[in-house]
Amino acid sequence: MTTIEVDNSLLQDDQAETLLASALLSSAMRYELPALLERVSPDDFYDPTFAALWAGARKLSDEGKRISRRTLIAACESVPRRQHVIDSLAGMYVNEAEVPEAATSLIEKSKWRKLIGGLTTGIEHALMAESYDDALQMATDKLRVVSESAGMPLGPKRLSELADEWLEWLQAEPEDSRVFETPWPTLNEVLAGGLHSGRVYVWGGRPGAGKSLAAINVAAYVAEMGHTSLTFSLEMGDREVVSRVVAAGAEAEYGQITKREVDPYNMGKIGLYLDHRVQDAEMYIHDGMNMKIEKMYSIAKQMKASAVGLDVVIIDHIGLAKATDPRVTREQQVAHISRMGKLMAKELDVVVIFAAQLNRGPANEGVPPKISDLRESGAIEQDADVVILLHHEIVEGLRTGDITLIIGKNRTGKNDVQVLLPYRPHYAKLG
Repeated sequence: MTTIEVDNSLLQDDQAETLLASALLSSAMRYELPALLERVSPDDFYDPTFAALWAGARKLSDEGKRISRRTLIAACESVPRRQHVIDSLAGMYVNEAEVPEAATSLIEKSKWRKLIGGLTTGIEHALMAESYDDALQMATDKLRVVSESAGMPLGPKRLSELADEWLEWLQAEPEDSRVFETPWPTLNEVLAGGLHSGRVYVWGGRPGAGKSLAAINVAAYVAEMGHTSLTFSLEMGDREVVSRVVAAGAEAEYGQITKREVDPYNMGKIGLYLDHRVQDAEMYIHDGMNMKIEKMYSIAKQMKASAVGLDVVIIDHIGLAKATDPRVTREQQVAHISRMGKLMAKELDVVVIFAAQLNRGPANEGVPPKISDLRESGAIEQDADVVILLHHEIVEGLRTGDITLIIGKNRTGKNDVQVLLPYRPHYAKLG
């Protein structure tokens, strides 16, 4: 029997394994951890203790339980010296920017171990064969076992299976179609009924054009129609968002609300709105600066799995999302955020709306925007199913009082369509 020596650096990455194991107990990784646990398997670890801890953390995550020192110790009863190991990991510093690269290294080493193990066994068995043909067959069979060990990959579906699902979708009742109307009937017509789950919508506008107003109007309307919306406000605090929601819903003077000098007439309208339209509205707001897209995805995923559910996610705006990897260019950072939004829409079966800045300059004032004006990354346009650009026509140096929604891209209908709406900023409202 022949033994093949292999450099251990090809088979394991001790530093990456320790970093990932310590990430289980890092507060900085709290929101990124669910996605990380899905990506990395316990079998990817070379160290059996780390593999067992990872399996225990996965079990806690699947059960919706928080991963902490205490719960992880309880979940890993069969692991020798588990308390000592977990205490050591809990005291380690975790650089969250290094975790994605460590996960990639760990998975790569795992693949190498499986491949080399299969090749080694195949060679050892082949050397025991009585002929070259038998040896070749043994080696080939072992390689086939390695390549097919995972069986049919997850993801591909037969056309017949997809056709059955498609027919159910086609014949579904309107209330089950997961198409959510916007507040503007003319826009709904252009968008084949409204906002479709699983798709990404980009609302682009220059500063002050009204993209945040439009996004908040949609979030409130969807919630009032009996669906669930979640708005990540990366620029405004929740109090300002609520002020805009109330002003638009009650058609109360926004300026009075911001100054907290509301006259009796507007206060009466606000009271009616709060009493009759807010109490049952499933509109959720999460304000916070420096939030990563992975954190938003994790929060959305938890809401989707909860009794509340989730239908529409709004991110206002994409340019303010914190970079996952600060070492790459801003264009690459925004491209990553955009693709994660696409993943969120498809995997959670929700509508994702990005508010996005358009490039501005003296030459652009009063000129209708184009998709190429989207700031920082062409990936935004590529990943979006629909791009809506906001434009104010300027006449004699003043806005006309209307706003034009330019449909720059539309996978659900016609492109280059324009929808004209009244622009009423005094009510924080479009339409």
